[in-house]
Formats: sequence, C-alpha cells, structure tokens
Amino acid sequence: MDEQGQTQNYARRRPRKLWWFGSFVVLIVFAELVAVGLFLWLGSRESAFPVPATDKYQAVFLQNGQVYFGKLQVEGSWLTLREIYYLQVPSALQQGNASANQNFQLVKLGTELHGPEDSMHLPRENVNFWENLKDDSQAVRAIKTYQQQNP
Repeated sequence: MDEQGQTQNYARRRPRKLWWFGSFVVLIVFAELVAVGLFLWLGSRESAFPVPATDKYQAVFLQNGQVYFGKLQVEGSWLTLREIYYLQVPSALQQGNASANQNFQLVKLGTELHGPEDSMHLPRENVNFWENLKDDSQAVRAIKTYQQQNP
C-alpha cells in the first residue's frame, strides 16, 4: 500500500514482458515460414527447367559460340547430349570467304583425333539455350542421311 491506503497495481507490468516475448516468438516463426517458402520457391524454379522432346533432335548453343546437334537429356544440374553432331566450317570460310557459307558440313562426334565417346555432359550455366529441331530441318535431314550412309 502507498501512503494514501491504495494498493499499487504491479500486474500491469507483467503482460508487457510477456507481450515482448510473444512478439519475439511470432517473429521467429514468421522468419522460419519465409525461409521455408523461399526454399520451396527456389526448388520449384529448378524443376521448372523445360524438358526436351525425347523423339526429336535438339540444337544446343553454348556460351563459347559452339553449336551441337543431338538428343538432349536433363540430369539434375547437368545436360547430357548424345548422338552428337556439329558443323564443320570449310577452310575457305575460315579465311574470310563469305561465298562458301553453303558448304557447311555436319560431322559426327567421335571421328576426331582424340576419339571422344558419343556423349557430352554440360553444366546448365554453360548453355545459352537449346531448341527442338523440326523433322524436316536441314540439320535433321543431314543427320538421317549420315545415319543411312553409316549404319
């Protein structure tokens, strides 16, 4: 009691301390929900990578300017290309003769000096983009012609 005979109300201060504690708990729970949501969103972006058509050939354009043709598969953070072909530039074109642009030749991977296997594993970040090729495209027709001539 104070000097005037009234009791002081100490109960008012306790809820304030509990209010701060409750706010802290709510803030922690909210932060965890945001973290889980961000994790799920990033995971869904990873799985949203387009999947190449399995019945078609694809053209794969790399960051270094090279283009490969083949059957593309998505394997996690890597892309695997099989049945690989690439364009060989005629030496006349390399020397600056622009009239030789009709003489591009499609070459099957594996015929090179170092003898690579017909499989290429590419990190996604090294691929600018890839496209499904139409069955009547010049590249697909050249691939089918090569396969007929080299069974």
